[in-house]
Amino acid sequence: MKSIASSVEEVKDDKQHGAFTYKEVCVEIHGTIHSFISKKCAAELRSWCVDRLKGEPVVFHSRLGDIKMPPRNFDALYVFIHLATHYMGGGVGLRQITDWMMYLHKNYNEIDIEMLKNDIQRLGIEKVWRVFGTMAVNEFGFPANEMPFYDDKVSKKSTILLRHIFKTGNFGAVQKEKHLSSKSNKYLKKFVTFIGQIPIYIHNLRVFPSETAYCFVEFIKDAFVEMKRK
Repeated sequence: MKSIASSVEEVKDDKQHGAFTYKEVCVEIHGTIHSFISKKCAAELRSWCVDRLKGEPVVFHSRLGDIKMPPRNFDALYVFIHLATHYMGGGVGLRQITDWMMYLHKNYNEIDIEMLKNDIQRLGIEKVWRVFGTMAVNEFGFPANEMPFYDDKVSKKSTILLRHIFKTGNFGAVQKEKHLSSKSNKYLKKFVTFIGQIPIYIHNLRVFPSETAYCFVEFIKDAFVEMKRK
């Protein structure tokens, strides 16, 4: 990584990912896999990863040599889990959503759709996938026949979802504008962040009630853990 990067982010032990810049593009490498979508997803995610990563890797040929990538069915779902986790935790941008859509569309014929459906149900995220998938079809023109669990009955929720995505901004950018500086008292800073997150969770309740309640509890737990570390 350091041999091709123009800059490399310092990685600490408690960080979830590292990042480097290559040709003015920031690339993140995640070292941990987690989810705040639902209790079932959090409980099943690691064992699901073990099962799916046993499959045949996708080999990417580059000038630096062959690079082994995860199987199609792993990325088809993990990319979604990653963006949904960001959404539930504060905000996500259209770039991540379109990345997921493009991956599904480009690799549709190489993805085991029945396996993908079973995995979505196994992780307990069918409802979340259904609303995001319906939004992808209705709002962005994704082919309905290529979207597992597409359901026009949730089109109203998918419209509300898109409105929330614009309202919170990429990675919660709109909310972050209200954060206090890093020099502020850590307890006051955390309190302001907490208060700012409440409207986000209230909005999400309309679309994903049980998932939002779970995510809110986990957010509170993480806040206490983080304060103890500092």
